[in-house]
Amino acid sequence: MHPVTTDRGAVRGDYSVGVAVRRGEREGILVLYGGGWCDLIVWSGRPGDAAVDEVPGWQDWLDLQAFSRVVDRFEALLLE
Repeated sequence: MHPVTTDRGAVRGDYSVGVAVRRGEREGILVLYGGGWCDLIVWSGRPGDAAVDEVPGWQDWLDLQAFSRVVDRFEALLLE
């Protein structure tokens, strides 16, 4: 088991890669984890609106084609 830490220098290995983006008021975060799943979060930026908060691949790990579909969904949600 890996210990939880806030010190990035203490982390060994490549476990995730992610992006945080803004388009006007809309904000999104997409993180791909080494285990084969993602965090996908998009919020309109409007008070009272719930964020889209999904974990694609959590129960059925993603291959490259499935991850490509997640990226396409992320883009579509940001462009709404």
